[in-house]
Amino acid sequence: MKNLVLIACSLLVVSFVSGQTLAKKSHYKNSTVDQMSVPVFQSYVAEVEKRISFNEQQLSDLRFFVINLQSTISPKIAGKVKELQAEAAELQTDLNNFKLYGIGDWRDFQKEFNADLLSLSTDLDYMHSALVKDYLLANN
Repeated sequence: MKNLVLIACSLLVVSFVSGQTLAKKSHYKNSTVDQMSVPVFQSYVAEVEKRISFNEQQLSDLRFFVINLQSTISPKIAGKVKELQAEAAELQTDLNNFKLYGIGDWRDFQKEFNADLLSLSTDLDYMHSALVKDYLLANN
């Protein structure tokens, strides 16, 4: 009987430990990125970082235009550029935090992040086009 109890306890401990190991393997840091999705997640992060880099270049251009068109643009436009800078910084922080801490489901994060990044990119494209046009008109 003692042997049966020892065997049962041993099986229980082994199943508990292996269950914990499987649980750890099924998470990317603290998120729900399973092992099969880790390369997909890493690919997603690499692609998003390229888009963020492009947005940073556009923001740099916008700052240049705001400085060089100060006399011809409204303070409202300069304020909008600052808002876009803050949004871009917040997105970068969100991405960095998710990579470091990974709290939550990464697909939910991806869906929300994509929507926010698309919105920012659209606003940047619009503002960039408008200020390029204004800059070209002011310097011709």
